[in-house]
Amino acid sequence: SLVETKSDQSAKTGIKNELNGAEGASSLGQNQSWVSLQELGLNYNSIGDEGARELGKNTSWTDLQIIELNSSSITDEGVAELYKNKT
Repeated sequence: SLVETKSDQSAKTGIKNELNGAEGASSLGQNQSWVSLQELGLNYNSIGDEGARELGKNTSWTDLQIIELNSSSITDEGVAELYKNKT
């Protein structure tokens, strides 16, 4: 389910068990409208390293501080792909 809360100080979005692997992460990674997003929870989505790579390509989430990816089938390779994004 998608949970989004916004206030003057923060914006948080959580998606659990909704993404369809790397394809779903790719679609999410193309999102350009969440420019104030600070926290993104993607726990329990099997996005894998390819999905992490696609999320890492997003350059519009400049306020993103926390991304939660517990139980999302990501290895050290996927984490390295996320860290490549210096936006």
